[in-house]
Amino acid sequence: SIKASEMTTEEFLLHLRNSDKLTSQHKQILKDFLSSCDLVKFAKHVPGDSEIQDGINAARDLIQQTKPAESS
Repeated sequence: SIKASEMTTEEFLLHLRNSDKLTSQHKQILKDFLSSCDLVKFAKHVPGDSEIQDGINAARDLIQQTKPAESS
């Protein structure tokens, strides 16, 4: 069990690195997304509209690509 809410981004990514739950491409997408979030949270970065939309799209795509297949 991962307690992501209690980890820094770096700690979370380190834990994730050893996991086989995501592909390396998905791990990179998540790393990029979380790094962008950290800029907003800690560096007071104000993202533009296109950057916000890119983040939303990246999150949506990652969820769609990694969700469990529906059983029939």
